[in-house]
Amino acid sequence: MANTKTSMRMHQISGSIPDQTKSAAAVANTSQYTLMDLMDHTAAALKRIHGGTNWSNVPAGQFAGDIDLLETGGSSGAADFDVAGYAQFAGAVELDGAVQMDGALDLNSSLDADVSTWDVDASGLISLDSSGGAVSLNAAAASDFTTSAGALSLDGSAGVNIMEGGANVIAIDTDRDVLFSQTGGSTSDPDVEIDGYLRVDGASEFDGAVQMDGALDLNSSLDADVTTWDVDASGAITLDSSGGAVSLNAAAASDFTTSAGALTLEAAAELMLDAAGGTLRLEDSLRASSTFTTQAYMSLADTAAEWSSYKTTFGEVSLLSAIVSAGSDSTRFRNVYTLTGSHTASSTLVMPTGNLTLGAGIDLADAKSDIDVADIYVNGALQLSGSSSANGDFTLNGLSVNNAITFFYQLEADDVVTVIESSRTV
Repeated sequence: MANTKTSMRMHQISGSIPDQTKSAAAVANTSQYTLMDLMDHTAAALKRIHGGTNWSNVPAGQFAGDIDLLETGGSSGAADFDVAGYAQFAGAVELDGAVQMDGALDLNSSLDADVSTWDVDASGLISLDSSGGAVSLNAAAASDFTTSAGALSLDGSAGVNIMEGGANVIAIDTDRDVLFSQTGGSTSDPDVEIDGYLRVDGASEFDGAVQMDGALDLNSSLDADVTTWDVDASGAITLDSSGGAVSLNAAAASDFTTSAGALTLEAAAELMLDAAGGTLRLEDSLRASSTFTTQAYMSLADTAAEWSSYKTTFGEVSLLSAIVSAGSDSTRFRNVYTLTGSHTASSTLVMPTGNLTLGAGIDLADAKSDIDVADIYVNGALQLSGSSSANGDFTLNGLSVNNAITFFYQLEADDVVTVIESSRTV
C-alpha cells in the first residue's frame, strides 16, 4: 500500500482539479500544456466515451449517452462491432446496415425493421409470438409461405379467414364449419371451381343451383329437395339400382318422351301400367290421320261399369283371353242327350260328353255363374233358369260336376235335352 505521507494530491501538482471541459479537437502541441491541461483532456475524453455527466463516477461497462460506431467494411470473420456475450439495450436501437446474429435475440419491446431486404435463417424453430396483440405479415408484392418438409398449419382459436381484397373468401368458424363466402358466380366465372376429382364422405346439401359438366358418382343416397331439377346430358342418362327399386313420382301431370328413337319399357317380371287416379289412355301417330277424331286417345275403359261388364262377359281374365274368346262367338258347342228312362225332379242330370255333335266338348262349369252363355232345351223348348220350381225350370248353381244340370221337374224316357254353349274358349 502506498504511504499516504509521501503521496501528492492533484491540487498540489497542478493547483486545481481537472474541469473535464476540454473539447475533442486535436491538440497541435502538447509540450506547452501543463499537467492540468493533460488531465483535463483525459477526463473530458473519458466522459465523452461513457456519456455520463462526470468522468469519474460512472459504473464499469455503462454508457449513458448515444453510441455511434463508425467503423465499416467488416465481414462475418472480421466484424466492425462484435459482442461476444449477452447484449442488453434498454432504449431504442437503430441499425442501418447488415446485422448478423449467431445467438438468441430476445426483444422485450417493439422491433421496427425498415430495411430493403430482411433475411432470417435459422437451423431451428423461428417463432413469432404475441401475448397481447396481433401478428401481421403484410407485403406489397406476390408472396408465399411454404415448407420444404412437413405440413403447413393455420390454427385460429376463433376461426380462420382466407381473404382476398379485404373480404372473406373461405371462412372457418369456431364450430369448424367452412363457408365459401363468395357469391354471384356463373359458368364462366364460378365462385368455387374444382378441376379434379371431388369426394364427399358425409351428407351434402345444395341450396342453390348445381351445374355438373362431368361424371357424378354417388355411392350413397341422393336427396334433391329443389324447386326445379334439370338434368341435361350429351350422352346416356342411366339410373341403376343394384338392390332396390327406382321410383319416379310427380305431383302433377308428367311426360316421358323421346325426341328420336323408341321408348322401351322392359320388366324382368310384371310390367304394370296403373292409372289409379284416372283413365289409362293409348294413342299413336296413326290416330291423327284416321277417322278416330272425337278424342285424341283411346281409353282402356271410360266407366267402372265397363269393367263390370267385362267380368260378366269374360270373367277376370287377360285382355288377350277376352279377345280370343270374343273372336270365337260364331262357334257354338252343342250336346244332345236322349233320356233312356225317367229322371226324378231336382236331381242332377249329367250330360254324357260322348253325345256331342259339334265341337270337342262342353264344360258347363264356366256357365255356373252366368247362365247367359248356355241355353238349355227340352224337347226343343227353351228352358228358364231359376232358383226353384217357382221361378224357373232348371239351375246350374251349386253344382260341383261339369256338364251337370238340375231340373225342377221330372223328365221322362225319350225326352231330348239339348245344351248349347257360346262365347267360350275350348
